[in-house]
Formats: sequence, C-alpha cells, structure tokens
Amino acid sequence: ARQLCLVSHEMFAAIECKELIGLGWTKPDKATRSPNVIKMIHYSNQVSNWVCSTILAQSSNKKKIRMYEKFVDLSLECMDLKNFNSLMEIIGGLQSNSLLKFSKNWPNFTAASNPYVDKVEKISRMLITRNKAELREKLRYATLPAVPFLGMFLQDLLFLEEGNKDQIDGLVNFRKCSMIAATLKEIKRFQQVPYAFHPVKELKNY
Repeated sequence: ARQLCLVSHEMFAAIECKELIGLGWTKPDKATRSPNVIKMIHYSNQVSNWVCSTILAQSSNKKKIRMYEKFVDLSLECMDLKNFNSLMEIIGGLQSNSLLKFSKNWPNFTAASNPYVDKVEKISRMLITRNKAELREKLRYATLPAVPFLGMFLQDLLFLEEGNKDQIDGLVNFRKCSMIAATLKEIKRFQQVPYAFHPVKELKNY
C-alpha cells in the first residue's frame, strides 16, 4: 500500500495546470496537451485490470476468494493512508464486469455472507455517488500527504468548462475563471506534500 502511495503521488504531482485547462485530456491531441493526465489514467486502468486478472488467475474458487479478500485489505490500507486514487483503482478491479460475472459461481460470496464483499459494496457507494459528497468530505479534512481521486477533479473541470459560458454579455465570465482556478488550487494543494515512505525499487518497477 505504501508503494502504491509513492507511485500514485508521483504521478499526480507531475500533472501541470496547463494540462487541465481547456479539457486538454479530452481532445484529439490529448497525448501532447495532457501527457501526465493520460499517463495517470492509463496507469489507473492497468491497476484495475491487474486486480481483476490476478484474482481470476487463481486455480480454485477458494483461492480466488482469498485473493479477493487480500485486495480488499489493500484497498482499506490505501484508504487509511488517504490514497483515494489507488482505492478507486482497486475497487474498480474488484467490481469489474469480468470479475462479477465469474464470482456468481463462488460459494458464500454475497454481502450478506462475506464481510469483504459487504465492505467493497459500501466503499463503492461512497465512490460512485453522483457528486461524491462523502469522498469530498474526507478529502476536505484529510491531513497531507494524500492522493485524491483524479477522476473527481477531471469531472469537476468538465462540468465547469461545459456548464458555463466563457463570456456573458460580451464580457469575460470571471465567475467561471474563479471556479476553475479554485479547483486547480485544490489540486496543487495535494501535489505539494509527498509521502515520506522509503521506495522499494522492485515493487515500484513491478
């Protein structure tokens, strides 16, 4: 979990404000305009896929369930360390369609019979609510270092850019500019304080 914190924060801290202005990560030339945003999105997808494939690679349903439980423990450690981006990645893997399809055949694998499944469903509800109110509350009072969920900020910027006109009555919409600036300032706040964990080269490269 600590190594995930180091990698996630390093990637998050590398994102520059210019990559986030004008929704660069949604454009055809996104790799040029928002390289670090795209890199982190790609990495997040890789982690989710790794979680899912590692569980399904186990040789028996019993071993699959045990591996699932290990990843749930890892996600809880990430939450304790305030690494919400890795938390989202792991939960994404645990709730992937591929895994849900196969887990239907696993014995006693429901929220009612397995506390780990129940934990995942509760965390998932916190992460996928429409405005992520509970997640925002945790971030608001989180002491640094912490890694927020990047997708939440990208969603906010998309809403601000597309939901507000650049000009009103021929004048610059300073309210829109101010709200975007406040979001970028919040991102910068999380970027400034890194984790002090010792990096393990073998795990980081893995």
